[in-house]
Amino acid sequence: MSTSNESRQDLLNWMNGLLGLNITKIEELGKGYAICQIFDSIYLDVPLKKVKFNAKHEFEYIQNFKILQSVFDKHKIPNAIPVERLVKLKFQDNIEFCQFVKKFWDTYFPGHYYDAAGRRAGAPGATSGGAAVAAPISAPSAAKPAPAAARTAAGAHRTTSNPSLARGPGAPSGASRAAPGGVGAAALAQAQQQVADLSAQVEEAQGALDAMGKERDFFYGKLRQVEVMLQGLQEQGQEHVPIKDVLAVLYAADDGFENVEHADAAAAVETF
Repeated sequence: MSTSNESRQDLLNWMNGLLGLNITKIEELGKGYAICQIFDSIYLDVPLKKVKFNAKHEFEYIQNFKILQSVFDKHKIPNAIPVERLVKLKFQDNIEFCQFVKKFWDTYFPGHYYDAAGRRAGAPGATSGGAAVAAPISAPSAAKPAPAAARTAAGAHRTTSNPSLARGPGAPSGASRAAPGGVGAAALAQAQQQVADLSAQVEEAQGALDAMGKERDFFYGKLRQVEVMLQGLQEQGQEHVPIKDVLAVLYAADDGFENVEHADAAAAVETF
């Protein structure tokens, strides 16, 4: 994973300036919420209302990183998220990942006006503090190559004579810096949030539907296996049903490996 070499304090200043937060430790990134919003500042489509900004337990951190992983998948970002290490809240693991995130942001942030507090409004534990920001001074002066799904304009750049910025992956057409507090900007941000929320609901419903379909096929396959087994025994004139074989079919994992606990149970039944 390619990273920058910025210091702990530089990274904290950048994050707090971008998000309007008061993070004092790099280890805090292991809770996932700040990184989710950093990527929202780029793509504006992270379902922040599902992100727990007040996460206190490891399972909550993991849930936040699941949301982040869905963003990586959607935008085809190939880099792995070392969730198991990050949620331990260790300094070294989190500063390395933060350096990668900062380098990615420098590359793909399109420079638009970003209302951090407004975007996370309504999220669990989210604070309302922090002013909206537009293109922090640490933003890059030139667009770099995007990942597979990125849609950046080749050679696009920003200069003092031309304030237009390179469009990053997911940035809306004609994105520009809006005047803070403008009614138009607030309405646009609200509409974008509604679109993001509805898109997330559709994706969640589709995922649940796909999972139920797979589960249906999985258990139907098991019943069919047992049926074929019993038909074979009947044709052979056997009256004894091998309980262990039936249980082995029922408790076999989806990838073909047998569940150890249920295998022990099957052995106990046969012995009895």
